[in-house]
Amino acid sequence: MTDKAPDAEVYVGLRLPDGKATDMTSKEIIRRVVDFSGPERIGFSMTPYQGEPRLNDFVGAGPSEDPNFDEKRHERDGKPYWYDIWGNLWSKADPTHSGEVVEGALKDWSQLDSFELPPLDDPARYENAARVFAEHPDMYCVGGLPGCAFNITRKIRRLDNFLADCALYPDHVRELNRRVNDLMVRVAELYAEAGADSITYCEDWGTQDRLMIHPDMWKDLFLFTFERLFGRCQELGLDVWMHSCGYVYDIMDPLIGAGVAAFQFDQQSVYGGIERLNEEFGGRVVFHLPVDIQTVLQTRDKDTIQAEARKQRDLLGGHNGGFVAKDYGDPAALGITDLEQQWAYEAWLEVMYYE
Repeated sequence: MTDKAPDAEVYVGLRLPDGKATDMTSKEIIRRVVDFSGPERIGFSMTPYQGEPRLNDFVGAGPSEDPNFDEKRHERDGKPYWYDIWGNLWSKADPTHSGEVVEGALKDWSQLDSFELPPLDDPARYENAARVFAEHPDMYCVGGLPGCAFNITRKIRRLDNFLADCALYPDHVRELNRRVNDLMVRVAELYAEAGADSITYCEDWGTQDRLMIHPDMWKDLFLFTFERLFGRCQELGLDVWMHSCGYVYDIMDPLIGAGVAAFQFDQQSVYGGIERLNEEFGGRVVFHLPVDIQTVLQTRDKDTIQAEARKQRDLLGGHNGGFVAKDYGDPAALGITDLEQQWAYEAWLEVMYYE
C-alpha cells in the first residue's frame, strides 16, 4: 500500500489485461472481498513491474510529519544514530538495514507517570490523508498506524527489556499498553474523519514456531488493547488489516473475535501451508498474501510459484471473496529478482475472476 496512487487507477473501470471489463470500483471490490459478498475478482495490491503498473486496489496515507520534531542525527564510532518520535534512540551497523532501537525512551519504569507520548492526535496532521483519500474516491483507502500497542511499547522499553518486563512488571506493561492504545484509538478516529475505509498496522508477534510470549500472557497483557481499538474501528465503519511475521496461530482466533478483517502473512509455510489456513480460517477472515517468501519464492521455479499462486486463489479466495494478492516489497532481501513475483502475478491474473 502506498500514500501515492497514480498507478492505482490504471485498471479501475477500464479493460483488464485479458480484455474483460469490470463494473466494480476498487473500493467495492475490496469491500466485497472483506464481506465475502461476491466481488467480480480477487483483490490486488501490486507495485509496478519494470516501470509498468500492475493491478492495485488500495491507496494509503499516514500522518504528516511533526514540523517541530528533530531526529538529532549524529554519528558515533562510525555508526549513525537518530531518535524517533517516541524518544527511542536508533542505530544500524549495515547501511542496507533499517536499524533497530539501541536505547528505549523509557529507561526505567519510575519514569512512567511522567512519560509523554508524541502528538499523533493532532488533527492538522491528517489533512493530507483527507486530501489523498478525496482524490481517489474509487480506491479502497487505508490509514496506517504504527502499531496497536506492542510494536510501539516494545521499542519504548527496547525489546529484550520489554519481554522481561512482561513477566516481572505486568502492571506497568499493561498501563503503558493502555496509554499507547488510547492514542491509537484517537488516530483511528482521525482517519475515519479523513475518509478512510480501513486502518492497517504491523506487529510481528511470532518466531518460526511460536509466539514471543505465552498465549495466556498475551491475552492478559495485550488482548484488551486489540478489543478496544477494533471495537472503536467497528463503530467507525473501519476494517482492520493486520500484518504479522512468524507463527501467530495461537492468537488468530481471539484476534478474529476482536475484529481483525484481514491478515497479511508473508510466511504461510510456518502454519503448515495455506491448506491449514484455509481449513481453519477460510471464509472467516481475509488473507492478504504474496506467494510464500521463505519457501516458494526461494525455489525461483516458475511452475512451482505459479501453482502456489493459483492454489492461494482457489483455496483462500474460494469463499465468495477472502483473498488479496500482493508482492513483497523488498525482493533483494530475499535474494530474488522482481521476475519471480511477476510470475505469481501472471498466474493470479489467469484465475482472478469469480464466475
